[in-house]
This record gives sequence, structure tokens and C-alpha cells, in this order.
Amino acid sequence: MSFFDSILNPIYKALDLAFGWLFNYGPMYAILVVAVIVGVTLTLVQYLLVDQKELKSIKEETSAYQKEMLAAQRSNDKNKIKKLQKKKARIDEMQRQLMSMSMKPLYITMIPILLFFSWLRQSPAADVLNPVVVKLPFDTYLVQIFHNPGILGPGSPPELRTGDWLGWLGWYIFSSSVVSSIIRKILGMA
Repeated sequence: MSFFDSILNPIYKALDLAFGWLFNYGPMYAILVVAVIVGVTLTLVQYLLVDQKELKSIKEETSAYQKEMLAAQRSNDKNKIKKLQKKKARIDEMQRQLMSMSMKPLYITMIPILLFFSWLRQSPAADVLNPVVVKLPFDTYLVQIFHNPGILGPGSPPELRTGDWLGWLGWYIFSSSVVSSIIRKILGMA
């Protein structure tokens, strides 16, 4: 047993106990519940670690600057453009600050999320995962790109190279995005 195995095996066993039973209800529901848990956790970490008022203020100011600059460029107002160029260094600094504020929660949550995905890949629950987790009522070109061979890898089996289904990762990304958006609205986050 390697050093990493001695650390990871107890974590994987704990995750099996905590989440493995969800797969008895089907992968769609299990991934949905996990996405809700992860999405709520990530959103709460961001809410607690980032000054929401400052974040909102920076977003509003940089957005207003970009709108002014675009309007000045469209109207070809050289004086306005010159005036706005003087603010550019400050706006660039604010955008760097915005990026830093947004990344702080990611640094804290990255290891638990990587552990979770590592567990999911090797867990007994992974044996339950069928390539098709959610069947969509429509065909989408974007989803089809991910299923066909090309830049992104070998693609899905030939009989599944359509855009009307999501695998576990696509369903997770969709579910956690929706959950995070709802939680952010409830908490009034920027």
C-alpha cells in the first residue's frame, strides 16, 4: 500500500458510507444530490470568504466603465476615450482584485472536490454509472460535440454520438450550476 493509498482509502470509505447509498436510487438522482451538496457548500464558502458588498461594487464600477468606453468608441468621441483611458489602470487593478476575490474560495474547496471526483471514479458507485445519466427531450449541438470523437478525445460509443443525453459529468455541471445560481440569488450575492 502506497503512502497516498493509506491516506485516500479511509476518505474513500467515508465517502462510500456518506454517498454510496444514493446510487441505489439511480445515477441521475445520486449525481443531483451530490451536485446540490457540493453547489451549496461552494456557494456558502464563497459567501463567507468574499466581501459581497465590495465584490458587487467592483463589478458595477468595471461594468459601467466598459459601457462608457464602448459608447465612446461607437460614437468616436476622442475626448471621452482619452478621459476614460486615464481610468484604465485603476479599472485593470479592480479587475485583478475581482479575479483574486473570486479565486480565493476555489483554492479552499479544490482539494475536497478533487477528492470527491477521485472517489467517484473508483468507487463501487462508479460501476452503476451508465454513460447515459439523463436523457434530454431535445438534441443539442454543443452536447453532441462532446460525444463525438475529435479534439476532446475518443468520444462516446458510436450508438451514443447524439446530443440528446448527458453523462454523469454533464449532469453534474448542469445541476451544480443551477443550484449555485439559485443559492446565489437567495443570498443576494454578486
